[in-house]
Amino acid sequence: MQRRPRRRRNVPRNLASTSQDSPESPRSPTPPPPYTPAPQQHAEPLMLAPPLPEISIDGDWIIHVRRPFIVEDMLKVFRNNVTGMVKVDIAGENAVDSGGVFRDVLSEFWEKCFQKHFEGEDECVLVPSPQLSPDDFSTIGKILLVGYEQQGFFPIRFSRVLLICAMFSRDLVSNDLLLE
Repeated sequence: MQRRPRRRRNVPRNLASTSQDSPESPRSPTPPPPYTPAPQQHAEPLMLAPPLPEISIDGDWIIHVRRPFIVEDMLKVFRNNVTGMVKVDIAGENAVDSGGVFRDVLSEFWEKCFQKHFEGEDECVLVPSPQLSPDDFSTIGKILLVGYEQQGFFPIRFSRVLLICAMFSRDLVSNDLLLE
């Protein structure tokens, strides 16, 4: 009857010496296989189909937007005369708009629009850029108006001076207000 060699306590099993260990490394564990990185798969760029045209049904509008291009899609849709209630369909999402989807789209639109086309932290001012056409300024105003009328949504980061000039007149803006 052959005895098994005794193992020490507190020694991991793979470090314990056995009769099958090679003479070159009686107590070393088997080295791990060399690291071979997985071949990189090049992901296709995110290609989303262009949005469907907006549809007017009994005075209500169903507009289609894509989240990655929400600013561009909203500007394109609202360049047309969008009147009546607005319902939103987001490409690739199964959502029924009973107000919440449009509010979510407005929130995301304004967040991205502030990042792209406005300057300022607490109070933001729209900055002319080559990316915006002169018609885009009035389109941004339409989105602001429709969002407020239908959802009660008003982005609070607008500069007070900008709002006073846009809604009333530049004459109402005092030098003190400009310096605040």
